[in-house]
Amino acid sequence: MSRIANVEQGIAEAARKARLVSAIDTVAILDALSRKRALTEEESRRLERAIYLADHAPQKERFYWTVQMDRTLLDMRQRGVKFAEIATELGVTAKSAEIRMSRLRKMGEAPQ
Repeated sequence: MSRIANVEQGIAEAARKARLVSAIDTVAILDALSRKRALTEEESRRLERAIYLADHAPQKERFYWTVQMDRTLLDMRQRGVKFAEIATELGVTAKSAEIRMSRLRKMGEAPQ
């Protein structure tokens, strides 16, 4: 995955989370208000829309490691490259690279 694609994916994920948080905040605010007084028609429409957005928020796409990414990870680790640098090269987090390396070791595909 190129760095540009990774950035675009990050932006899309942040936008998705912002819409979901905004919808959930709207539901909480209007729910609290409805406990004190009846909602206006406009407030009711906003509440219905927020509930719909929260219920129909797109799910995060599943990420899969490719064979090429595994090879790159193994090669770079063998050369002593730090996980942070590997992560930048692969477009993943350092923690993700560490966890993948651990799993490769458990599967017997990486040296202990």
